[in-house]
Amino acid sequence: MAAVAMIVLAAMLLVPAVGADEVMLRNNESYNGNVVSLDGNLLVLHTQSAKGTENLKFPLGEVSYIEYNDNKVMVGAPPSLGAYKSAQGQTDSKAESQAKVAKDTVVLDGGTIVQCELSRLSHDEVVCGVKPISTYTRQQVWRVYFSKR
Repeated sequence: MAAVAMIVLAAMLLVPAVGADEVMLRNNESYNGNVVSLDGNLLVLHTQSAKGTENLKFPLGEVSYIEYNDNKVMVGAPPSLGAYKSAQGQTDSKAESQAKVAKDTVVLDGGTIVQCELSRLSHDEVVCGVKPISTYTRQQVWRVYFSKR
């Protein structure tokens, strides 16, 4: 039994730690898991709970953004993408999930903003456009905001 525990511990130490991705819906509900794919107009998120594992499917029109979490921290305030601002000029953080973006928007690690038409999204990469194609790895991407569909 001790040998099995040692093998499991060794395997856990060899596998890089990966944080859970967050899917934020336009109604301010959030879900954590691992982004699997953008399948047509459905975003697929693999989740694990006490009930077991399952793939949750969200219609893209209900998704405000996804955030890839790989043990990295974006320093500073989120980039301004048109979130609601009050009459006093304060950004309403609750309204951030309802930010209106004209095009799908990819925020890269470091804060660079790229507007594009998403053609593919998976656990490992985000692909924009048809021709020319821009591909970003999971390590390069912090958030992906979806235009209202």
